[in-house]
Amino acid sequence: EILTAEMLNYVKGYVDTMEIHLYNKFEDRKWADYIDIESFVDYWFAVELTSNSEPAHPKSVYMHKDQGKKLCMGPMWDYDWHTFVSSKSKSLLTTSLFPLGNSSKVEMSNSP
Repeated sequence: EILTAEMLNYVKGYVDTMEIHLYNKFEDRKWADYIDIESFVDYWFAVELTSNSEPAHPKSVYMHKDQGKKLCMGPMWDYDWHTFVSSKSKSLLTTSLFPLGNSSKVEMSNSP
């Protein structure tokens, strides 16, 4: 489907309204009317568990919104350069779940 100016303006307005509720009126939880919370939670769990710093780069984060539905995170994307690299991450993987000390990366192995 081709993105029309009308569609673009709708999505921009939708995201702008969600951000107003999120940043200015967080307590009223109206922001939750605009996002699929489960997809956002799943996304951040994956980011944290893989120590992925790619979300710091806007080109690496995708969201989608189907007509009549809430804004969803995903698809997951760009898990190459900064995945499982603990030296620049303060993720759960490197700080609490699996303390890795001064290790700069997680060694993955298929051996038992």
